[in-house]
Amino acid sequence: MNNASFGMPQRRLLNRTSLALAMARGLDAAICDPLDAELMATIHAAETLLGQDPSLKNFLNHSRARAKAGQSLDS
Repeated sequence: MNNASFGMPQRRLLNRTSLALAMARGLDAAICDPLDAELMATIHAAETLLGQDPSLKNFLNHSRARAKAGQSLDS
């Protein structure tokens, strides 16, 4: 994913969006930074919208953890 965004403005946004699109096309594993809060939010949102988290457990747990840590939930 990083090669596609090399030298581009808003590189992290492009990488997050590329990951969500790849997940929609069947990606089920990726090497990524679990400490990147925005990336993890993108992964959990994509899982939810793609039906990969039907109970919303991962999405809700992640959202609660972000709220508890004082991180914005609107990003």
